Amino acid sequence: MNILRKVNISLFELYKAMKSNQEECTYPYLVVPSDAYVNSDFKVLLLGKETNGWGTAEFKSPAIPSMEDLENLYNRLVNEDWGIGGPLWDFYYSLRCISEGDNIEVPEFAGKVGFCASNIALIGKEYGHPGFNHKYSLQLSDVLSQCLEILNPDIVLCPVGVGTSSGCDYPYIELLKNSLNAESCNKKETTCNGLFELLFAPSNSKAIFLGCRHPQGATNEFKNNVRNYIIELIKTKL
Repeated sequence: MNILRKVNISLFELYKAMKSNQEECTYPYLVVPSDAYVNSDFKVLLLGKETNGWGTAEFKSPAIPSMEDLENLYNRLVNEDWGIGGPLWDFYYSLRCISEGDNIEVPEFAGKVGFCASNIALIGKEYGHPGFNHKYSLQLSDVLSQCLEILNPDIVLCPVGVGTSSGCDYPYIELLKNSLNAESCNKKETTCNGLFELLFAPSNSKAIFLGCRHPQGATNEFKNNVRNYIIELIKTKL
């Protein structure tokens, strides 16, 4: 059973309202966490920026797919196929290999560490137009807040870039900050160069939030360093 069903219903209704108002928007990103994630002792969430291009190859506008179609799309492409392609998804699958799949890299994590993927803006703009509709920031942050509460991650990795040393004013980080009911967000350097801990104050989440550049354009060395940092961080928490 999808533990996010009620959240997905709210998000789907928001999407239909935006379409009826002739707003520019993508298909909504209806998350269906895997059993491995739901049943894991330690949960890692990859939280991307927005849904640019999601579903455009499977559904043809202006037709509105059903909730079931969109949830099945997520389950098939994210949980089952291991092969959407692209820098972000390749990086996500490399994270999952830590504890899942045929060649588990850290055997002691098997059955204990689960991974899930979502986005900060769960409805973006039309394909080819990155970003999200700021008129709906309040609704989007509310849905994200519910999503994070139910997913209950221990680590959230946000490959969205980071703000200045005095605070994070990047629009996606602002949306995330609002979903956490935080008043501020600062960053703290980690031992992995280019990976920062995002310090939300106050925060209604137990998670450790990490921010870094997007995998697109990042070197393999950097991506491997991020993976190794997360592996070592998990070891200190299990």
